[in-house]
Amino acid sequence: MPDLFSQIPPVAMPEVIPSELPQQRFHLGEWVRWFQVPNGDFGRVIGVIYTQQASCIATGLHYLVLLDERSPSREI
Repeated sequence: MPDLFSQIPPVAMPEVIPSELPQQRFHLGEWVRWFQVPNGDFGRVIGVIYTQQASCIATGLHYLVLLDERSPSREI
């Protein structure tokens, strides 16, 4: 099993923390599916974080999805 901690990117606190976060589109436990890709994955939302450009390419809410065992990318 690969060392998961070595795969987690570094964390940086934003210089300015927003006073309001965007409204969540998906909630914990909700079932989600990618529709606009050839082999859409699917699973359940198990986490959500807000990130800014200091630690990611896109500022906003990012969802952690546990892929279903039948999802195409599950084994990857």
